[in-house]
Amino acid sequence: MRGADHRWHPDDAEVLAAYLRAVVNVYEPWTESDVVEPQERIRAQYRVGQAREQLARIEDHGQIRGQP
Repeated sequence: MRGADHRWHPDDAEVLAAYLRAVVNVYEPWTESDVVEPQERIRAQYRVGQAREQLARIEDHGQIRGQP
């Protein structure tokens, strides 16, 4: 398991950030959809929240290229 102060290799951080953005892009529409079952909507809200939190940590640490 990686600690909170872990520094990712820049390539790894880029790949992880792309994955997390994809999670947000795929699941975010489910969070408010009337078509999706309530339990799945709750799971989607959790997934989107976790992905945003992890993405913010990576971006806050400047581990994505083009970030200070």
